Amino acid sequence: MSVELPTDLLFYIRDDEGETWAYQLVTKPLAALYWKVSSYKLKLSDIKIVTKCTGNQRGELKRLILRDIQESEANE
Repeated sequence: MSVELPTDLLFYIRDDEGETWAYQLVTKPLAALYWKVSSYKLKLSDIKIVTKCTGNQRGELKRLILRDIQESEANE
């Protein structure tokens, strides 16, 4: 029997101005979301900003999120 893992998780990050933004991680394959860090390198294109924003904001947020995730993984 196979257990289906959720792939539509919603995450939140707060920027330097204190504004909260919602995002999702959309990896290919979807199961990579649950793999070890050494098995899948997260990319900017894997991050989907859910909160409405401009294109410039979206790019900045993706870089902020990726950097935050990479730093937290390095500390583990």
